[in-house]
Amino acid sequence: MASWRDIGESNRLAAVKLHADDRSARPSITRAYYAVFHELTHQLTAAGFHDFGKRNGGQRGCPTHATLAKLAKANIDGLSVHNRVELQKAVIRLRGRREAADYQPGTTVDKSAAKEAIRDMFYALRILSRAKGGI
Repeated sequence: MASWRDIGESNRLAAVKLHADDRSARPSITRAYYAVFHELTHQLTAAGFHDFGKRNGGQRGCPTHATLAKLAKANIDGLSVHNRVELQKAVIRLRGRREAADYQPGTTVDKSAAKEAIRDMFYALRILSRAKGGI
């Protein structure tokens, strides 16, 4: 059975593989976001945070996209205030890029946009590696 971390790692690998081609920029951005989403979910649940009820998530045992950045900033142990803020910013940027890539067909999404998403993905994952129970 796959863990949240396993799913995140699969998404990270897919994001990197897809980002080199303009035709695959949109799915690359989506996979970059989900790599971070799943790693954050892994770290939150591993640290004992399971309050993903109506206020923070839902029935799936993971946060909603709307609450993810806030939960990351407030509930990842072992990070400095600066790293928590930077993590939150990276998650917000990744979510915005993913939503543009997935739901805004009129928006230009190219290799450059995918490269920015990959950069934010690695930045967020690097910050998470410093957390208690990190990668």
